[in-house]
Amino acid sequence: MFFNIIILMIKPCNQAIFRAEYSKFLNAENFSTSSINNYFSDLSLFLTWLAKLYLNRSHFYKNNNLYFFLKKQDFIGYFTYLSKSRPFLSLKRNFYSLKKVLDYCLKRNHMERELYDGALTELTLLFQSCKSQKYKDELLADFSLFLNTMTTEKLKQSHLADINEFIDG
Repeated sequence: MFFNIIILMIKPCNQAIFRAEYSKFLNAENFSTSSINNYFSDLSLFLTWLAKLYLNRSHFYKNNNLYFFLKKQDFIGYFTYLSKSRPFLSLKRNFYSLKKVLDYCLKRNHMERELYDGALTELTLLFQSCKSQKYKDELLADFSLFLNTMTTEKLKQSHLADINEFIDG
């Protein structure tokens, strides 16, 4: 059904009003100024990515109004996009920022609980999957740096194969 894919508001929302309401929401949760700035920075990057994604869809931006007509796949797609190039700690922050946008939209009745739960569950599973892979990649990168102190390439490759087997096992 068409309505099952919509998770945010459909009505136009002036970006300034949205930012002001989102700021009140974050302030009510007693976040530090630095955290709030980080949430806004991440939100801006998400909205910029969405604007590029929906460039040919006139319903996204019109007269400086932001039309929320998003699917949970937009959140998943954005996080997948980020996961290809960001280190784990950046991804962790991005995950919590996207989760906070979802929390805000639920609290403001811009989405139904069932859709929020579905989006959050998929996002969490993706984050956990990335966490596991990113951790492995970063561990191998650190170990590779350590191995660079060893003299023979054959010994380095042998140790990397051992650690890979250990991590996968």
